[in-house]
Order: sequence, then structure tokens, then C-alpha cells
Amino acid sequence: MQWHVYVVTPIDMGWEHLPSIEETSASIAREQAASSIDTDVPHDLEVKGFLASLAEAKVAAKGVGWNGDFAYEPRVCWFPNPGGFDFLYGFVWKQSDNGTTFVVAPFALPWLNESRQ
Repeated sequence: MQWHVYVVTPIDMGWEHLPSIEETSASIAREQAASSIDTDVPHDLEVKGFLASLAEAKVAAKGVGWNGDFAYEPRVCWFPNPGGFDFLYGFVWKQSDNGTTFVVAPFALPWLNESRQ
């Protein structure tokens, strides 16, 4: 997947309202297990793919200046899919060094570009 990475001013409050990677992984695993019980059709979202996406998102963020540390555990944000009737996940985290916040999304979020100008 091609990730779109945005560097935004430090976000200091509200992190507790976004699900953590661990919470989201557990939720995906529960849904995946329930889906396996009810049908032979594979679940469309799997933990392995979700965690691989996080690894890709980190690499993409390093390409725009993330130094590899976290002030808070990375969080998951969900966006309405512009091409469908579902949600797509992205990631957001704040680095310890200078508080810069990184938003990593599965498609362009042009209003975040505008906020940097």
C-alpha cells in the first residue's frame, strides 16, 4: 500500500480516545476468529496484515523525518473509504524528540497539507 504521511504540529491531548495498536489487533483477532467459525470465507482484515501495515507506515514516516521514537504508543485512526462502503485504517503518533505528530493515511488527506503552509 502507498502510505501518505503528514507532519503536523504537536497534538497534546485526546490520545486516549484513539484505539491503540494492541487494542485494534485484539479486536481484529476476535473478528477474524468469529468469522472463521461462521464461514469458510477468510476475513478481509487480518492481524498479520495490520501489523505489516504498521511496519510499512513507520518506514514511510522515516522518509519524511520521523526519528524513530514515540512520545505515546502509536494509535489507530479510521477513515471513510473514498472508494467504497467501509473504513480504512491509518496511524498517528507523536515523536518524543520535539513533539512532532505524524499522521499516516491510506489515501491523501489534502487538508493536512494545507495546515502546514
